[in-house]
Amino acid sequence: AGYEGAGTNGTCVEQDQCTSGVHNCHPLATCTSTPGSLECACPSGYDGDGTLGAGNCTDADECVMAVDDCDAAATCTNTEGSFTCACHAGYEGAGTNGTCVEQDQCTSGVHNCHPLA
Repeated sequence: AGYEGAGTNGTCVEQDQCTSGVHNCHPLATCTSTPGSLECACPSGYDGDGTLGAGNCTDADECVMAVDDCDAAATCTNTEGSFTCACHAGYEGAGTNGTCVEQDQCTSGVHNCHPLA
């Protein structure tokens, strides 16, 4: 496997199984040709060995695994192959570590105080 030719001395040449389509990599995986073989690897945000079947690429839930970079005052939401962060109500910012800052609800007008209070 990984070579083609008549099999006599000097007639076997390496076959690029990735470009020839003769591989068992998952459609999301990267196929890398190696001498006489190949390697499959899932992209970032996915778990698995990159092959079809039992080793296929499945979404990694970064929020559950606690490998996200969301601020303590933000909510992490898993997405296919990634995640998003959103600051909690009363905070504003990008949602990543150190970016959620408390809103001044009085000066921003986001309050429920009576106008005479």
